[in-house]
Amino acid sequence: MSIVRNTLFVSALSLALAACGNETTQPDAERGAPELPDPVTMQMDLGFFADDAARAVAGGADLGDGATLSGGAAHSGGAALSGGGTALGSAGANAHWNWIAAVVHVTALNLIVGEVLGPPSAAFHLALTAEPEKVDRNTYLWEYVFDDGDERVAVDLEGSWVSGGVDWSLYVTGIVDGRELDHDLWYRGHSSQGGRTGYWIFSDLEADPTDVARLDWSRSLAETELSLSIIDSGHEDFGDHIAYSRTGTVRRVEWSDQSEEQLFFVTWDVVTGAGSLEVPEYNDGDRACWNTEQEDIDCPDDEVSL
Repeated sequence: MSIVRNTLFVSALSLALAACGNETTQPDAERGAPELPDPVTMQMDLGFFADDAARAVAGGADLGDGATLSGGAAHSGGAALSGGGTALGSAGANAHWNWIAAVVHVTALNLIVGEVLGPPSAAFHLALTAEPEKVDRNTYLWEYVFDDGDERVAVDLEGSWVSGGVDWSLYVTGIVDGRELDHDLWYRGHSSQGGRTGYWIFSDLEADPTDVARLDWSRSLAETELSLSIIDSGHEDFGDHIAYSRTGTVRRVEWSDQSEEQLFFVTWDVVTGAGSLEVPEYNDGDRACWNTEQEDIDCPDDEVSL
């Protein structure tokens, strides 16, 4: 009898443990809609170099010492930024050569950032105002309309719980540049549990579906880091890599330009306006700095962030 009792006890215990094990898998079925990644995971804040003051100087404003810089000459390949590898002009009072050199380079960089991240970021931001609907046990759907200039498309953003986080896919339906889209994948990505790390992969809607760029991101309470790579071999900027960090009020961008085989850095404080740049063809490749009035200054030896 003791053997029978022991056998029954073990069987009952096994059933109880199995039931407990089943309970641990139930939360997946009870999960609500996943939290959308923060829009900053798709945004590089370069607005400091695109404000009215920057455009005024780039358009020919006084740069100090009686010098001016015309917008037509303000490009990395022109005489305005060559100067035999030295800083532009003299470092007299109120000169803005260092800052305007940063404006010129960041403006060129922003053409890539705006093309790759601008429309996708705007479309994703609208999801914050949409209500998700449950599709199945693990998937939720955000449906809304996105206006991009004269074009209007219907957007379906899907978020699916997977092991370790959430997979994201954004589809569009409508007409873009004369091409009819029917639930075409625009971009996809993944965010980790807690939304601290992830990535986005963007496709070209104006041609046959092709992965154009990949953006890896990480976030913490103190810092956001983005790493953008052009991965389409047919793209004119193929191989370019842009690393962007946001720490408090300090922004830093690093651009590896494969076509020019150059690497440049720009760092600035969005509150004080001070900053620095390091570009191969400018100032003999040495770091050049500006103060809170965007005036040229000698870079302090102990200044690490700017």
